[in-house]
Amino acid sequence: MQKTNNILLYLICLIPPALVAGPFIADGFVVLINILFLYIIFKTKKFEYFKNKFFVFFLIFYFILIISSLSSENILYSLKSSLPYFRHGVFVIAMIYVIDTNKEKFLKSFFKIILITFSVLTFDGLFQYFMGYNILGLHHVHPDRITSFFVQELKLGSFLARMMPIVIAFLIYFGVKKKSYIFLSVILIILVDILIFISMERSAFFLTMLSILFILIFTKKYKLIRLLCFIVSVLIIVTLTIKDEALKNRMILHPMLAITETLEKKYVLTNVHDSLYKTSFNMFNQNKILGIGPKMYRKQCSDEEYKVGTSACNTHPHNTYIQLLAETGLLGFMIFIFFVLSFVFKAVIHFKNLIFGGGHLLSDFSICIMAAIFINIWPIIPTGNFFNNWISIVYYLPLGFYFSNLSLPQKNI
Repeated sequence: MQKTNNILLYLICLIPPALVAGPFIADGFVVLINILFLYIIFKTKKFEYFKNKFFVFFLIFYFILIISSLSSENILYSLKSSLPYFRHGVFVIAMIYVIDTNKEKFLKSFFKIILITFSVLTFDGLFQYFMGYNILGLHHVHPDRITSFFVQELKLGSFLARMMPIVIAFLIYFGVKKKSYIFLSVILIILVDILIFISMERSAFFLTMLSILFILIFTKKYKLIRLLCFIVSVLIIVTLTIKDEALKNRMILHPMLAITETLEKKYVLTNVHDSLYKTSFNMFNQNKILGIGPKMYRKQCSDEEYKVGTSACNTHPHNTYIQLLAETGLLGFMIFIFFVLSFVFKAVIHFKNLIFGGGHLLSDFSICIMAAIFINIWPIIPTGNFFNNWISIVYYLPLGFYFSNLSLPQKNI
């Protein structure tokens, strides 16, 4: 059984590089983690792990997805998305189990692997920016865009931005007083901030700024270091932007033009997003309780009863909240909102303690994990498909840390 536990532990640790390798490999790892964890639970009869509050609410959400699929116009197609969604809830419980049973070994192993993943990605991304090809000799697939090992997928910035708070959490958890450790940590953070910007993923850079703001407001010891890292990175970013026309156009001029157009024509974000969102609201208005079914937006966006504008059709409406309203209705949306509000409530209690002298309810490690969740549930930003395998793993990974004993009040850790 110990060997099985160790395999489970290392499979979870390998999730970050698996996400870089591609959605098929990452999802394959999650399936293997599910199988091994369920085997361990049935062998040891530790069924109490499924009484976890998170898992109870996840099950409610999961059953709503199934019912929504069964009520959709294309049941089999929708069930292909909703039925296997169960694996993400089990993945979180598997993380909780590993942290409970072998915390230090897991945390040390996870830290080493995610740190190596970040360091290699950062070096390779910067190498590709200056040389035009990465260390494997792969050239730009998209003009002027950096993708590193993601090759054709424009995910580099999103991956770094969403995983950055987790990396910072572990840098804090294993923080030592050696000047060399602090120096290398600072250099890595600065370089990642720069790489996220020059990847030209605007949403990713916005999420980075959100996570920095969250960490500055709620942490105790490390806010000054994070602020100084960001200031240094901004100074370098400004220098690069002045010299790089493509970077300036993509990250500065195009957003300014889009804002002007939005204000003049009263769009929601842009013409494309306006069309997507209004089409989604039409779907919700006519299917308020259960929505049109998970992953069904792409199938019904061309229906005349829903379609608004010329850019209504896409694989998803590019906003998590709007997608859940359209595809899962009020039932699915309310479960998601309940989680969001519980998260906000915990952050508010922590902030109240800071203001009124009650001390820090949560450790700085926990705050950084919360920052990773915070940017994933931020409502006012274009997002990926909520039911996409890759982005689902990115969303659920920090929840394993959040719902474990690592996020208990400091006095109980």
